[in-house]
Amino acid sequence: MRIWKKPLGMLAANCYLVASEAKNAAVIDPGGDADVIMDTLREEGLTLKMILLTHGHFDHIGGLFGLHNAFPDIPVYIQQEDGEMLADPVKNLSREMGFSCQPVREYVPLQDGDTLSLDELTVKLIHTPGHSRGSSVYIIGEDLFSGDTLFRGSMGRHDFYGGDYQTLINSLKKLAALPGDYQVHPGHDQDTTLNYERNTNPYLGMMSYDDYL
Repeated sequence: MRIWKKPLGMLAANCYLVASEAKNAAVIDPGGDADVIMDTLREEGLTLKMILLTHGHFDHIGGLFGLHNAFPDIPVYIQQEDGEMLADPVKNLSREMGFSCQPVREYVPLQDGDTLSLDELTVKLIHTPGHSRGSSVYIIGEDLFSGDTLFRGSMGRHDFYGGDYQTLINSLKKLAALPGDYQVHPGHDQDTTLNYERNTNPYLGMMSYDDYL
């Protein structure tokens, strides 16, 4: 498996391209600049097979319309609670931010624990609400794509439509309880590991704030 990381759009949301050995690819969170994503697919000789969304906020779907227009037969996957946001400029925050975000109404709804296949790769969705109702992470092998649920040393905001603080805390505890370690690829900023966050991030419930401070 190969991974390309592309900070895209006005908020530099991390878009990831994940490819199998056969160079079939999934795009995770096309936050903007669809041309950059398509250029990377072409330059690396990748064939797009699926688009995966961790949630429905504008900075993670800004390039979705462009990709969907260029590849109309490629399925768009999102946890079912956030599907409504793909065509609603109020709920996806694009109107509030003065951002033009073309609606996408065709998507495949996923639920907690659903899996998809990309050649030898298995993609598993874990529902982690709190940043939004449908916020989720994708696990592919030993890599965890955390969207805006988990950041290095922090967590996502919970003051937008569908957000809730305690629900987000519960979701972070759910991630902390996963067996083993994962390379964590967040929706913004730098990568981390799940073990590092278990040991240093107070929001995961594995340590006290006194330990952290």
